[in-house]
Formats: sequence, structure tokens, C-alpha cells
Amino acid sequence: MILIQGSWWIFGLEVRIQVRSKLEMDVILEPEERSSTPGQSSPHMVEFTSLRQHGDSDGASHDAVLVSDSGRTFPVDRTLVASHSPVLKALFTFPGEPHPDGVYSLQCIPDSCVEANLTWIYQQNLPLSLRNVTLILEGAHYLDCGEVVQKCLDFIFRHLSPSNVISLAAFGQFHQIYALSHHCQRYIEYHFRRVVQHSEFLAMDCNALFELLWLENLNAPEELVWEAVVHWIYADPEYRRVFLPTLMRAIRFCQFGYLFLSEMVIPQAQWILPDDPEVRSILSKFTSLYHKEITWSGHFMVPLVEPPFPSWPRLSQDVIVTFGGWSGEVAVNLMESYDIRANRWTTLPFFDPIDGRADFGVACLGSKIYFVGGSSNQRELRSVTSFDLITQTFTNCSPMNFVRTKACVVAFKGHLYAIGGFNGSRRSQTVERYESERNCWTKMSPLRFARSGAGSTIHRGKIVIAGGFDGFTQLDTVEAFNLATQKWVSMGKMCTRRSDLSLVSLDGVLYALGGFDGRDWLATVEYYDPRHRIWHFAPSMSSPRANFSALVVDGTIMVVGGFDGQSGIREVESYNPNQREWWPNSPLNVGRYGLGASLVTGNHLDPATLVQFAYINRDRLMEEMLASGEMAQKPRYGARTDLVTTNSDSEDEGNEEGNETDEEEVEVDEEGDQIGGEEEQALEGEIEAYFSEEDEDTSEESFGDADDEQEPA
Repeated sequence: MILIQGSWWIFGLEVRIQVRSKLEMDVILEPEERSSTPGQSSPHMVEFTSLRQHGDSDGASHDAVLVSDSGRTFPVDRTLVASHSPVLKALFTFPGEPHPDGVYSLQCIPDSCVEANLTWIYQQNLPLSLRNVTLILEGAHYLDCGEVVQKCLDFIFRHLSPSNVISLAAFGQFHQIYALSHHCQRYIEYHFRRVVQHSEFLAMDCNALFELLWLENLNAPEELVWEAVVHWIYADPEYRRVFLPTLMRAIRFCQFGYLFLSEMVIPQAQWILPDDPEVRSILSKFTSLYHKEITWSGHFMVPLVEPPFPSWPRLSQDVIVTFGGWSGEVAVNLMESYDIRANRWTTLPFFDPIDGRADFGVACLGSKIYFVGGSSNQRELRSVTSFDLITQTFTNCSPMNFVRTKACVVAFKGHLYAIGGFNGSRRSQTVERYESERNCWTKMSPLRFARSGAGSTIHRGKIVIAGGFDGFTQLDTVEAFNLATQKWVSMGKMCTRRSDLSLVSLDGVLYALGGFDGRDWLATVEYYDPRHRIWHFAPSMSSPRANFSALVVDGTIMVVGGFDGQSGIREVESYNPNQREWWPNSPLNVGRYGLGASLVTGNHLDPATLVQFAYINRDRLMEEMLASGEMAQKPRYGARTDLVTTNSDSEDEGNEEGNETDEEEVEVDEEGDQIGGEEEQALEGEIEAYFSEEDEDTSEESFGDADDEQEPA
């Protein structure tokens, strides 16, 4: 392994040590992961292998010899090798220095790297591992072997994780492999919350950290950015405390609520660098803003905050879109987007070809949001429409096999699943899957119980359905779909019967929120304890709501709209599991229930698209918030910060209200007969093991992060 020398725009000396330690892990690819073409052996490879083993015997099989930095020789066919490497072609044809003996020296390239590149040229086979990929990439980049470079990059991208991305970005920057450094930079920006929890982040130098924190596209609430600064300084406080004033200039203090500034930022800053005049000046500058009485008329002649302190929020890297729903008794054709960083809703100028849709399912695949089934002013639908955020166009997709309103729709492993629902006469237990490549729907194994108005989500790599209405009563049953066995299994019962609820999964915890129990509209929230297989109550929402949407945003649960028993509501609120508190968000422009909401992750969108869905007055948001008093009323934590030490109770609220026993529904076969005895015991064992295993898509070595899974509405 060649150690990196020098310093770069984002990484310091400590990271150079990490490059070696991170990349020398001996993780060999499985056969299907190898960058190779198995079963193919060209005459060139037979020749290359023979020459490599026996040396140049007669001079007829080759016309050139490459010499690595250790002096090892590689007899090659000059024409074949030159066709894959412009650098070697130039070396063979350069007229300035004659090579009468046909020997060409590659002084800077190790023999293993030369061998790997020649193996690809002759056999189209490239055995890569985490131990050798950077060395092979370095040599391939030097030789300008584009195919080998791309194979190495594809391998690295598949194994990129928060624990190795900084060192890999440093490697790419140093060797001017900009496809690698840019990809890693984007990964760091988007997954900042996870990157800051690893040792490579703590190894960054001050200049690198400042440039990272200054980025407009950093995907983090400002509270987390401050906590990251404190976390970095705490790693070596005696040496790093003097950098606090410099790093504070990258913080957007105007996005803090007064409580966070006064209770967290000021005490921590004073502990890190007590009585420092520059720190005191910065803090007093922003503290005084909260006490100003201003009238906002659209602009100020003089900015309230002078450079170098940015006053506008960062560009949100995820897009939240709400669509349709009931306003009164009318299904509206309305789309709004939510700017997560600005906490503002914007009405969008896009309209579904179906004029008004409510009680439909919504899910996201890539940059497209799919609206599935629902009702259009007293007409049940089986139609499906997609909206592409990049092209900003609607497309009619293949309709479902069944009419469905109030069905569950989730995106799972690249497909859409439409589950249950109401067809106008009865509740359904049918399930079907949509394949976007083929634009077709396929029938799947049915639910154990017919239901509409249920909650659905992806939990630990499984589809989970909870609650709903079966035509006679509200349900408390929960079932999960096993993709391997194509069967639905029970997860026991919730504490409360609920229909028109929302179900979300956050940090491996399953939450059921709101709904209707047959008599009252609910504000209660409960979560599932997989160890004891029972449900416990969590803090309730501030107001009851049913037929609403819920999303996971910045490590919090955000609930949007709904019906409170009287009308559609505008209120939006978020739950912070660290603080066990709910706080209000900016309300919808139009109160609705039966709406759909979806979060499109920024790794599927380009910056130009993100700007189009951002709040249009971002550059003057601070003045708006000051004039309305919103900054002073902002909660202590505007978003969840995993680096903050909290004193939350270990005991769950409302445990005494939870189920004392875990009642299991009886499994029924296709003829309706009960399954008992050994079959039921086997089913119980299957359930216990079902959620104890981690899904392969959530492993840290996987390029597809768990954060990329789309939460259904």
C-alpha cells in the first residue's frame, strides 16, 4: 500500500494513517461480485499466462517487455496492450527515447498492479478486494486504463460507508481521480449525520472541517452541525479549543431557536473557550437578534447579519411532497412541497391528470412518486400515475388488477406493493406488485385478514401492515410479509384498535400513530418491543388525527394533515425520540385529510432540481422569522441530533397500559381450517426469529444506505 503524502482541501495528516488502516482489510468478493467475466479464456490470456510462468523463450509470442518498480518483467503483445492504455501506446510510440530491446520501465507502478491490469487486458478478469482495490485503481489511473478504473470505482462505490468515505475521498483527491473524490464528497454531504459518528471525522484538520461545514448542500440541521463541532473539539480539547472562533463562522446561528442558543450553544462555547472576546462577540451578535422588534416588509436596506456569517438555511437535500386529499367533501388537485431546512410549505404548479384524488397510496422509486388507486369525488380508482421530480411531468402507468381505495402502498426492493383496501363494496386482502421496468402488476400472496385504512411501512427489511377496518370493526392486528417464503405472519396486537392510522419505522423501532378506534379520533402513539413482542405507549401527539401521512425526517417522525373529527387540519408536528417530545412545524397551506406524502431522497436528485423545490425566499427567511417571533418560539431542538447527550428516561411512558400478554392470531390455511399443534409452534418460532435478523440492505458495507429506503405515507 502506498501511503498518501501531503495535505488536501478536506483531509489532514491523521486521515493519511486511516487510509492504510481502512483499506487493508482482507475482504474478498464473492464470485458474483467479482469484476470479471467467468468462463471466458482468450488466446491472449493463455499466451500471457505462459509467458509469465516461463519467461520470453523465443521472442515470437511477444514484442515488448514491461518492467515494474521491483524489476519484475511482463512480456506483452504491444498492439494488444496499447489498445487498452493510451499511456502505454504513447510509451511504445514515443520517438524521443529508443527501446531497441523492447524493454519499457514502469518505475512507479508495483508489480501486483501491473499484473492486475494485464490480467484484465488479456482475460477480462479483475479479482478485486478491499485490500487491493486502491492499489489497482492507482495504477490503472496512471496507465489510463479506463475499463479497469471504472471497475475499481464501481467496486468502491458498492462498499462505500460512513466509516471509510473520508479516507477514500482523500485518496481520490490526491491522485486526481475526481470521479471518486466527487462521489465521496456527495456521500459525505448527504450522510453527514452518520459520517460524524466515525473516527475519520475526528481525524480531520480545522481547515478541512471548516470547508465541510461551510457547504450549502450539507444535509444536516444546524443543531447537528454545532454538535459536530463540539464533538470534534472534545476529541482533543487542549489543542483544538483555539479553533472554535474559526469554526463558528461556518455555523448558521440564525437557524437556532433561542432555547438551543441559550441552553446549549452559549454554555458549551464558554466551557470550550472561556472569556474569549471573539467568541463572546459572535454570541452577543446573534443573541441580540432575538430581542429586536422589527417589522418585515419584504426587504431591508441593511442586512441584519453581515458576512461572513450566512443567515439563510442550507439547501434541503430531500424533497417532501404532499398531494391531493379531501378538503371538505371535495377531492382536491393540489400539490405542496416542504423545505425541511426552511420549515416552509410551497404550493406547486403541477396537477394530476385525474382531477382530484384522495385516499390513495403513495410511494417513491428513485426520482418518481407514484399515486396508486384512491377515490376521485365518489369514484374508486385502480389507475396509477407517477410524477417525476426531475422532468416535472406526470405519466399514466399500467392500472392495478383491482380497484383500491385506502390501500397500503410501499416501495420495497425496487418494486411497489399495493396491499388490501376497499373496492367500493367490500374490504380486500389481495396484494399485487408493480414492476416499473415492465410496467405491469403481478398478484402476490394475500393478507391473512382483509383490511382497508391500515398503516404500512418497511421495518427491518420487511413489509409490515397494522390496524385498519375489515368492514365490521377496527383492527388491532399486525402482520409482516416474508419475501423469502411469500407468506404473511402475525406480530401480535397493538394496544389500541386503529383504522386510518400511520405506521413508520425509525431506528429499528416500529411506531403506530393516531387513527380512529370506532368511537374516538386518536392522538395516542405506541411502539413495538420486539424482545417481548408487545406494544408500549409513547408520548401522544398534540391533537388527534386520522387519515393522515407520516414520514421519517432528520431522525424524527413528522405527521402531516389528517381529520380531527370535525374537518381536515393544517397542523404539522414532529416527534423527537431522543427528547420524547412533539413540536409544531409550519402548517400546510390547505388543511386536508386522505392526502399522500412522500419523501424523495436527494441522492436521486440533482442540485438544480433541489433548488426548484426549495423555499423561494430562503435568503430572507431569518427576517421573516424574527418579524413573526418564530425564532424565539422555536423548540430547543429543531431536529434530532445523535451527538447530544440526553437524560431521557429508560422506562417507557404508559407501559402499564400496554398488553400484558402477547395474543397471537390463529393461522388459517387456504380452506379456512385452523392450524394448530406443531404448525402453530413452528409459526411462533418463525415470528421470533423474523425480526431478530438484520436485513442485508441495511449493512454498513452496502452502498445503498438504510436511509435511502422510502417511507410510505
